[in-house]
Amino acid sequence: MYNSLEKLPQHVVLDSNVCLNAAFISNSIARPSIGLLRQLGFTPFVSEQIVNECEAQLWSIAQNTEKALFYVRCFRSWIERERLLILQVSNVAVDELADINRSDRPVVKAMQQYRAWLLTNDAPLFVEVKSVGGEPRFPMDVVVEAGLNTNDKKWPMWAVVRCHPMRRQQGSFFVRFDTLWSTDQVRRATPHLFDVNEFMSVFYNGISRRIVARHDQGIEVSIPVEIVAGEMQTVLVNYMQPGRLQLRVSGISDPVQATLGAASEIALSQPVGQMFIQCDRQSSNQLNGHLRALVAHPKTVSGDRWRAYLSIPNASPNPWDEVSLGDFIRGL
Repeated sequence: MYNSLEKLPQHVVLDSNVCLNAAFISNSIARPSIGLLRQLGFTPFVSEQIVNECEAQLWSIAQNTEKALFYVRCFRSWIERERLLILQVSNVAVDELADINRSDRPVVKAMQQYRAWLLTNDAPLFVEVKSVGGEPRFPMDVVVEAGLNTNDKKWPMWAVVRCHPMRRQQGSFFVRFDTLWSTDQVRRATPHLFDVNEFMSVFYNGISRRIVARHDQGIEVSIPVEIVAGEMQTVLVNYMQPGRLQLRVSGISDPVQATLGAASEIALSQPVGQMFIQCDRQSSNQLNGHLRALVAHPKTVSGDRWRAYLSIPNASPNPWDEVSLGDFIRGL
């Protein structure tokens, strides 16, 4: 699932999060997306305001002046290697772009001035840009489009299933799916969306008509949902240990959560087990339907991002770019 780049204008402005992730996170999706944009015929650029914002973030991450200057030099070198255009953009007037978050107005101004589209990792900004008639895309959209334009035209499996190495301390699972079963068939079944051995499972209990998230600590949360054949459902499970197990389902405004007790250091250090997709760990209770997205993320997904993803067709979290930039940079 992705949003096509077809019929977009030639110029694309890079948001600050794309720039920083591409420059400093070696396994980010943002990094290859810059070169792929050019292969697809687009011209990426940044504005002076965006460069300044990136450098300000690097200064805030740095622990001293020497490191800050080093990070900024690395960033400037990346701009030169990528041959990025740095274009002049007019300042935003006081009463201009009032519907856009103040910190995001310079990038939207750059879009408008150069009739460009936006490449961003920021889901709430994506929604804001759409609300004022702009065209935003995610780096994942670029990578998938480039893959579909190759000779073999293979649909990359990771465009649907994105499993970042998980930790028991905290993380999230984001799932979009639909079912081919009739209502009567669903009510007699217990189809599993996924089951992670010795860790967690998410499934639909047809008898009670509830989506259930069950942690192997013995804690579970559930939300009543009527599954209709062919109708898309989206589910988010956040966990923090010790802390909470939280479940969100599309169409239900409030999350449901339960307390997760503290686990021993030894237990938390154990690797997460094998994941079974569209079935349980015994390879039974299979989901008869389509898995549109399954994302295993090492961070929790906030309420704002959850609501943004719900409103963006074909979108789901990108665990390789939605990580702590500071952790990567301080390791340099």
